[in-house]
Amino acid sequence: MVATPADPSFLSGHTTQAAAFALACLLAAGTRLNAALVAIAITYVVALVAASHLYLQVHFPSDVAAGLMLAVVCVGGLHLMLQPRPGPSR
Repeated sequence: MVATPADPSFLSGHTTQAAAFALACLLAAGTRLNAALVAIAITYVVALVAASHLYLQVHFPSDVAAGLMLAVVCVGGLHLMLQPRPGPSR
């Protein structure tokens, strides 16, 4: 077992990075079959990262949840910003 950190920690950076990568891969997958396979594989990886941080007691559940939410907000926001906008109507 890993020693519990003495300093406060908020936001699991590893969980945030894993979730952001997973969401980006899912958005880039394209077809439904590819998206389904990517979603299954990446969800498994993200779940393992999040669960390992909780199991090792290096983060509280709120830290992991906040990391997941930050990834969703950042990747979702970037995805919306990068969508092509319709041109002016004539």
